[in-house]
Amino acid sequence: SVRCESSIPCGSEFFNLYWQMVVLIVQTWQSVLFSDICEAPVTSACWVPGSDDTFLVSSLDPAHSLEFWSISTKTYERFIPKADDMRVYECRITPNLSKFIALLDHKVVVYNYLTRKPIAEYSAPNEKVTFTSLNVSADSKYILVSINPGSARLIDISTPVPAVVKSFQGHVQRDFMIRSSFGGAGQGFVVSGSEGEF
Repeated sequence: SVRCESSIPCGSEFFNLYWQMVVLIVQTWQSVLFSDICEAPVTSACWVPGSDDTFLVSSLDPAHSLEFWSISTKTYERFIPKADDMRVYECRITPNLSKFIALLDHKVVVYNYLTRKPIAEYSAPNEKVTFTSLNVSADSKYILVSINPGSARLIDISTPVPAVVKSFQGHVQRDFMIRSSFGGAGQGFVVSGSEGEF
């Protein structure tokens, strides 16, 4: 049996007018190829907690922006209609299986896991920022969003309207994708990369 982690190493390459997705299951060194699906790169994938078969995939292809995939059947579940602005850069599922989250360029969309319907959204409409990475807390209550230029925001997604609980600054992010994450015992602090200075 495969012990599933929260994220999956995956990549994509352009072949015959489509992007092929390759998923590597590190514990067994099994690679699974899904071909001729996306017309733009696959950006991230994460296991459904407790599953050794199903995972969520995000893509820059508006027709395949967010889908659940099965390794055993090599089939997918499409639940979002095609929309030109739906280019998902990262996806995560909460550990308690109540929600999953999609990170777009300028907003975060929270979905109900069972119904697959959007239930909340967070954006920064009056700021010139780009969202670059996403992490979910172990208690499924918070998300940590890394933002260019140089900040990270802890956002409460347990309420009907997501709210910023704390903003973290000090790292440098201008030209590269910098990721932030929870760290320490009980996720007591936030860690982040930086562009050569800190």
